[in-house]
Amino acid sequence: MRFISEVNKLPRLLKNTAVFIIGGTEDDMRPLLKAFTPQISAALRRYIQDGGRYLGICGGGFMASTGWDEDGTQMKGLGIIPASSSVFNDDFSARILSIKWMGKIRPMFYQAGPCFHIKSSRETLQIIASYDDGSIAAMICSYGKGRVAVCGPHPEAQESWKDEAVERITWTSSTDLAVAMLKDLLSNHPLKR
Repeated sequence: MRFISEVNKLPRLLKNTAVFIIGGTEDDMRPLLKAFTPQISAALRRYIQDGGRYLGICGGGFMASTGWDEDGTQMKGLGIIPASSSVFNDDFSARILSIKWMGKIRPMFYQAGPCFHIKSSRETLQIIASYDDGSIAAMICSYGKGRVAVCGPHPEAQESWKDEAVERITWTSSTDLAVAMLKDLLSNHPLKR
């Protein structure tokens, strides 16, 4: 695993990358959007189209989408999933939410993450999880020869994160879900519609 903070290095690093991950971000997505210049965005799209993988959690999910509204301004995402995004809960406080993941309810850490609004596309798409109102919380889709997985809540959350949550419902580790999603992302098996 390699962490990079200088996105301008991304194009030359993608050649040897199994999966590119953008995790949670600061509340203001503008600095990240600015870092993804047209050249860097195009390099990432080529990497995925040629068989690469992208995992976007929380802010990384917003980035993968076609766009979202931020304080009345329409922000443009990378467009690597056939969906726009919006904040699921306007209260930016951390909380534990009940997420329906592959048919089972699981408590998961959440803080200002997206829900996804599907647009028509030729890409294959599989919904993995939904929020309690039925909106999409996580999905995986094809992008050319590659795959993209996005998730609004944080399946990778550690137990200590629950101490930040304003609502204290029972929390259990969801890292098994993060591992399963990553395995699905890296696999070549057909996606279920």
